[in-house]
Amino acid sequence: MSDMKLEHVVIKSDDQRTTRKNKKLFAIAREAVQPVEVTLANLRSDRNGLTHAEAAARLALYGPRMR
Repeated sequence: MSDMKLEHVVIKSDDQRTTRKNKKLFAIAREAVQPVEVTLANLRSDRNGLTHAEAAARLALYGPRMR
């Protein structure tokens, strides 16, 4: 019985990763057809990049970029 439960958790985890990956791919595809200024606005940025304060705030909010 416990093996079945563990298997279910793994499947659920894979489904969640697939959903996140699909959302990310959709977002990338959507932004790829937008003008650069629109994409930058959607990212709350501009051609000059983030200020040090904004980068620090995002780091505190989202954590370091991990792969």
